Amino acid sequence: MTRGLRRTSRRFLHGLAIAATVALLMHAPGTFAQDGSDGSVYSRFGIGELQSYGSPQVVAMGGAGSALGGNRYANHMNPAALAHRTLTGVAAGLSYETIQATDRFQNVGRLSNGTLKAIQFSFPILTSQLGIGAGLEPFSTRRYRIQVEDEFDDDGATIPYTVDFLGSGGIHKASVAAGLAVVDGVSVGLEGQMLFGLLEESRATTFSQDGYAASTLTNSVRVRGFTARIGVLATIDGLRTETDQLSVGAQFTLPTSMFAKRVVMSGRAQERDTLLVFSDGEIDLPFSASVGVAYAPSPRWLIVGDARYEPWTNFESTIPLPGYDPDGDSGLVDRTRVAAGFEFVPGGGNLLASYLLRTGYRLGFYFDPVYLTGGEASANTIAITGGLSLPTRVNGTRVDLNLEVGTRGMPDVGLVRERFIRFGLNLNVGERWFLKTRLG
Repeated sequence: MTRGLRRTSRRFLHGLAIAATVALLMHAPGTFAQDGSDGSVYSRFGIGELQSYGSPQVVAMGGAGSALGGNRYANHMNPAALAHRTLTGVAAGLSYETIQATDRFQNVGRLSNGTLKAIQFSFPILTSQLGIGAGLEPFSTRRYRIQVEDEFDDDGATIPYTVDFLGSGGIHKASVAAGLAVVDGVSVGLEGQMLFGLLEESRATTFSQDGYAASTLTNSVRVRGFTARIGVLATIDGLRTETDQLSVGAQFTLPTSMFAKRVVMSGRAQERDTLLVFSDGEIDLPFSASVGVAYAPSPRWLIVGDARYEPWTNFESTIPLPGYDPDGDSGLVDRTRVAAGFEFVPGGGNLLASYLLRTGYRLGFYFDPVYLTGGEASANTIAITGGLSLPTRVNGTRVDLNLEVGTRGMPDVGLVRERFIRFGLNLNVGERWFLKTRLG
């Protein structure tokens, strides 16, 4: 067992070896620009851009994973899938994103960023009956940089100035889960989640002429909280043929209230020397529910579909957040995400097939409304996903390559349009651990 642990650890380490301001930006007479290592301007609002990562298999099939079992991959979208574990798994994912953003004045900004998507660990306690999993991944991200150039009149003199909006941070999710097969073909799961992180935004104003002092204003909100997810997964074998399989799954994440501490500071540019506001509050997140279906007509094919609902109109915060007014219109809308996809492995489960026949080919799509509204319009995300699952010399270990191409926002109605491309590199190590040595 010790040699297996060391061997797997070495492999794992080797594998690791812009409506940002819909009201302001869309109506400002100056220019809009975004450049550098940043993310979506829509991450400015609320608690940031929402993230979700079940497994590289799930991501490449549009994010539809509520009904996927956890045999080959540990599916962290539904804790009930952990009951299907037969191998101990260690997985990690890296993501690189490029975005082109265009406002209604046809100002264009380009940006890019790279991040660690998730780290996951899972193992069976009782093979295909009881499994345990843990993970660390982003829950939301705030990552944007926007520049607005404008001017004002000072006793007949025109004074140009530049305002830089910068957002960083996000909320992370650390989770521990267990899945149990209660009867033949039916499993249930429970996951505990700890949410924590820092949401930060700053506004720096600079002037091109002497006599005007540059300034910066920074708003930081540190949050922490706990919630839980409940899942169920039902599987029927041999529904139409001897080799097909139908699965139906659902999960429900409880609403939660996060403690929040807000600090507002101001000072000269590149400094924060004056404390303006120091306050505590709460941020209430809505529940999340999803249902899905997965059908494998043969070992070569897998077809999945999913729908997720989150009532963000129930979101509440005693602390002001961008795009949200505690005393007025929340500016948020309910979110219904729809996704579907398929996977094709030409060789099925034949371990002696050629390399290309053992490679998995995936394709999917998703429709995901952004949970904020820009006046009378909402920003909807539409994307196509795909990927390759590459086998290695070690049975149970795969390298997965993912791709997402999509768009969100409509400049014609005052929303920034973003066209994005995301690349993913994932390592999934699977081995049998904790085996008893037999003599004789």
